[in-house]
Amino acid sequence: MGRGEKELGGILIRALLHTLTEVSTLPDKIIIFNNGVKLTTEGSEVIEDLRTLQKGGAETMLSAGWLITV
Repeated sequence: MGRGEKELGGILIRALLHTLTEVSTLPDKIIIFNNGVKLTTEGSEVIEDLRTLQKGGAETMLSAGWLITV
């Protein structure tokens, strides 16, 4: 959402997703859109955290239009 310092944004999203893997109540859904869909591709620094969240029951929803351009 919005624009800002790319490096800081990466640090914050990695911290958020990792923290979510450590809480007792996982989110029901994680909605990823715009350039965030790149987080779901192989080689992403957060792919393992996303997989852990999915295994725990969190549904990951992606903006399909952006997947075509990734």
